[in-house]
Amino acid sequence: MPDGEVIRADRATPHTPVTDETPTLLVLHGLEGSSDAPYVRGMMRAGLKQGWHVEAVCFRGCGGLELSTPKSYHAGFTEDLEECVRRLGAERPRSPLMMVGYSLGGNAMLKMLGGVWGEKPPAHVVGACTVSSPFDLEQCAVALDAWHPMVIIYRERFLLSMRGKARAYKKQFPGRIDDIDIGGLTTFKKFDDIISARVTGDGNAETYWRNQSSRRFLDGIRVPTLLLNAHDDPLVPGHTVPVEQIAKQPALYLSLHRSGGHISFTWGTPTRPRNFAEEEAVRFFRAVLEHRATTGQGTQANPAVA
Repeated sequence: MPDGEVIRADRATPHTPVTDETPTLLVLHGLEGSSDAPYVRGMMRAGLKQGWHVEAVCFRGCGGLELSTPKSYHAGFTEDLEECVRRLGAERPRSPLMMVGYSLGGNAMLKMLGGVWGEKPPAHVVGACTVSSPFDLEQCAVALDAWHPMVIIYRERFLLSMRGKARAYKKQFPGRIDDIDIGGLTTFKKFDDIISARVTGDGNAETYWRNQSSRRFLDGIRVPTLLLNAHDDPLVPGHTVPVEQIAKQPALYLSLHRSGGHISFTWGTPTRPRNFAEEEAVRFFRAVLEHRATTGQGTQANPAVA
């Protein structure tokens, strides 16, 4: 990256013949995930079956690589993703780029789409999709800190990994977080108040949540974007999805379901399981590409896509 940090990216090319105009699918993982995550691999396979190039990018410090610079990722960290999109555009200028962001990766992606690019997205970016993305980080932190059996499993798994990285950071970069009791970070409220807010310079958790939540950037999005969420998501409950705000934005398409959990969206049979998120994303991107081929309006909203 421009600041010297090294991040991990995985890529694959389909076995079918490719041209300069073969589409590219870019996948971004969720909190403390990587491109090894089953959901990332599943989406990559779905893209390969369509004959697309596929790329999976890891947040800095994820995917088995330790940080080499003090700057860490967070829910609104877009710099590395912007650089990857720029490089893909330089490498394959005629390849339409579609992006999928899972959970926290979806939040960062939406911020980039509406808050960084807004009215002027890169010409090669033609579509986006988020899966189980949060819209209001404060409400999601409240959900994560609740005493629900399923939520507790998620919370403890995430915080265990996050505290481990904080301890490594404390040792590697002396003087930056020496005053912090890492073991005391037992809730997302505490972690965001003490760590995330310091990383971003937001001051406290409330300001961090407000400044980095994707909801504040939705109005600026001009790239056709599918938002896939479930009412029964224990981390991003259905009531946190800003349905009315999304309905007013012509580039946004909400796919909100009664069930699907967090990132899961599995159906079919035990012997032949299927992933609805992968199928829905592919369907959406195929419609975007077809509309682009027909009208030449690759980055324009199209009601027919819904």
